[in-house]
Amino acid sequence: GGVVGGDLTMRGGEAVAGIVDEGEGEDAPMDDARCATMANDWVHEQEQRLAARSQGGKSDLLFFLHIPRTAGRTFHFCYLKLAIADAKRCAKSYDHLRVDIENPNCQLLATHDDYSLVERLKQQPRVVTMLRDPVARFLSSYEFAVEVSVRSFGEEAVAKGNNRVSTRNVWPWKYLVRHVDGDLHRYKDKVETTGWKDSISNVYNNSVYTPLHEFVSLQVAHDDLHNGQFLQLLGLTNNSSPETEPRAAKVRACLRKGAVATEVLYAFAERRLQDEVDVTVVHERLDESLRFSSAALGLHMGMRAYGGGPDQPQHTKLLRARLEQRTRDGDFPEDAVVVAFVFKFAKLTQAQLGVADWRTSYLTALAAVLAFSTGVEPGNVTILPHKLAPADTDPVAVEDTHWAVGTDGFQVALIQYPLDAEFGNDSGDDIKLGPGVLMTKLAEKRQNASDLVSAAEGFDTYGSLTVHAVGRRHPGLGITMESKEVYERFQTLGEKFRTCEAVQRSKYARLKTKAFARLHKHVLGEFEPFAKSDRKQIPRAILDEVREFNHLDVRLHDFGMKLFDARMAQRRSDVELELLPPSQMM
Repeated sequence: GGVVGGDLTMRGGEAVAGIVDEGEGEDAPMDDARCATMANDWVHEQEQRLAARSQGGKSDLLFFLHIPRTAGRTFHFCYLKLAIADAKRCAKSYDHLRVDIENPNCQLLATHDDYSLVERLKQQPRVVTMLRDPVARFLSSYEFAVEVSVRSFGEEAVAKGNNRVSTRNVWPWKYLVRHVDGDLHRYKDKVETTGWKDSISNVYNNSVYTPLHEFVSLQVAHDDLHNGQFLQLLGLTNNSSPETEPRAAKVRACLRKGAVATEVLYAFAERRLQDEVDVTVVHERLDESLRFSSAALGLHMGMRAYGGGPDQPQHTKLLRARLEQRTRDGDFPEDAVVVAFVFKFAKLTQAQLGVADWRTSYLTALAAVLAFSTGVEPGNVTILPHKLAPADTDPVAVEDTHWAVGTDGFQVALIQYPLDAEFGNDSGDDIKLGPGVLMTKLAEKRQNASDLVSAAEGFDTYGSLTVHAVGRRHPGLGITMESKEVYERFQTLGEKFRTCEAVQRSKYARLKTKAFARLHKHVLGEFEPFAKSDRKQIPRAILDEVREFNHLDVRLHDFGMKLFDARMAQRRSDVELELLPPSQMM
């Protein structure tokens, strides 16, 4: 993509730069007149295709045209996916199209594929996309390409699980990351040969990987980043479908600043954004974008989030019964205070809990980290299955059967305290969270209490920890339960978005820290990996060069901002009804 020219280069059998018109001679570029003719013909063809797709109205499919590094993952993973039932989500299609896009049960499709995918459909879908300031998007792309390469220090990494998509196999990262891989391989060879390591005093300008000022002008940057928003909207990236856009490379080769062909194509991009894309939102105003999308798409912030919990769970009733049973059975010392809660990890399945060998190590580790977080002895933490098997179950296999009959990965934790711990956090030398403080924390953090287990490695892979019921057994006051109205309600889409947003931000911060910790081993000294303040080191001349290379994206982003403002004004009263809770991030 982008402003291309120069020598002919090939990628996957497709020419991506310096393309010549058939019959014009191998090295001769098309002149402006022929480019203008082709651009007008191409636009006319798009208009005809749209008319054909629109004859029966719009289909039920919602297509998220996900432009990389625009906060699209947060928008898709934490908003669109949670607004659509799992059975109606299309299969993952970021690395390649896995789905039958004519399947009526495929109603939410998100991918980095460009608009040429829409042209393969018989009926026009609803389309959503998000734009971002082109300079910020380019810098973010450079930083992310380095980070992903550093995660495995330039080596190929295999995604875990059959349903996992490796970033390395997703456009445009499959090209950008492998460019940085080459840098790291060369650096590693140099260190092994000479024994000398380099230092990184400037994350944008060093000898370990391609400096930003060189990266800006690389062919891979022109092919995959510059003017990428414009090209993805038109369906003319080097990732476009050759079935619907066989002339994509030729059209891209005509993008010369100020040329008639370029202006024809840009004018069409504005028309497409305004007339074909149902919702255009902007990275810089994410909260407003979410509220506007909710109003425009009918995916309201107050609706139940899919994956947000059942309407009438019986966790409080079950927890009370469990506390009563264990009290009758004499499992607690008479003077013990016990805090009990029902919880689950978002990604931990009931099937995993049913595997005895795995479960044993998991329960040991979980009890240890909860003991550490609260300050009680590990022997005073008990993790129980959510449900009990029938009384006539074979007693030899009773524990496995209890775990097997559980529901959706829910579990019960019992934390036992001495009576004097009830009177404050400092009643014992080791108590960190007394009973009252713990119960308050569980209530406040019920949608994401993952910090209770964050002290131990590995629990982040299970997803966020949510709390669904809380109770207490007290030797003088008996068994009391926290108000079920606090816990036993579904999460709204807005609430679930905020929880998901915080979890994802924390997850990717950990991934980034872990990735650059690997790089630290190979260089001299310390450095801060792409902190926000680092961008102040970038010379103005480089930022201006990025802006110039992305001149079409600059114009499109400006137009998108104005379009967003206009549509917000039109829907102001509807948007004001879409209430988004405050952010959980500091």
